[in-house]
Order: sequence, then structure tokens, then C-alpha cells
Amino acid sequence: GTGSSAGWLGVVPSMERVDVVELEPIVLEVARQSSAVNQDVLNNPKVHVRIGDAREVLLTTSQRYDLIASEPSNPFRAGIASLYTVEFYEACAKRLNADGLFIQWLQGYEVDGQTVRTVYATLAKVFPAVETWRTQSGDMLLMASSRPIVFDVPRMRTSTSHGYLTSG
Repeated sequence: GTGSSAGWLGVVPSMERVDVVELEPIVLEVARQSSAVNQDVLNNPKVHVRIGDAREVLLTTSQRYDLIASEPSNPFRAGIASLYTVEFYEACAKRLNADGLFIQWLQGYEVDGQTVRTVYATLAKVFPAVETWRTQSGDMLLMASSRPIVFDVPRMRTSTSHGYLTSG
């Protein structure tokens, strides 16, 4: 909601473009008020904000991405469940470049074990490689790819990122 993820990525020198799809227009006001912590994301020319449903955008765009991050609220909130479906994950997979990554943020609180298992099972139906990263707050980042995820640190240091899509 603060725009911090997109703001941070927007200031990475090698990042060419960050597309943000936000469902709730009011969140843009939160981002405006959070400019001190989000790198003034709304005034970054590399960041392109669109109000809409991320699933619909992915189904209709021809844009390809190196990274797609989905950062919605809990799956049980109204209007959010579609961002945890096979159809959404398939739309993401189709928009990723060959070595692209899909990142799913999942709250580590207010979500029971069965919901977490369902998210994993659904994600794994589309992406054969799924890893879990735990953040400092106990939330989870599920990193998914169509290929095994290999961390080549020297390559990561010299790689140029071409695009990033974040949805909330």
C-alpha cells in the first residue's frame, strides 16, 4: 500500500520499467503520503501506475517481464481471491521471460495452515519450482519459476533487469 516495493525497484539504475497495477485507487493517496519512504515512487518516470485488476491486465497485455510480484492482502478478503488462482498464476507465467520469477507475498498472520497449503498447491500447479523466503516480520515470499531457481551471484551483480510488474 505504501509503494515501497515499486519505489525501491524504480531507483535501481539497471531497471528499465516498473509497471504497477493497483486495484484500489485510494492506495495511490497512501503512496503519495508515503513518498519519504517509497523513493517518491509516483514521480519516478520509470514507474507506470495503472488502476485495475492485475489478472485482467496480465491477460490482455503483450508486455513481458523478468519479475512479477503479487502483493495482495489475505486471500479471504473481498476481491483478492482471484490473485491466488491457477488462472492468475497461468497469466503470470505467460507474461514472464524464460528465466523470469514470480514472487507471491503471503501474510504470516491471520492466515491458517490450510490456506497456506492451498496457496502452495495452487502455485505449484503452474510453476514447477517454488521456494519460500521468510521476511523479518514473519511474512512469506513465495518465489516461483518455470525452471529450477539458481542463484548465480556474479551474474546477479552484472545483470540488467528489463521490467517488473507489481500488483496489490
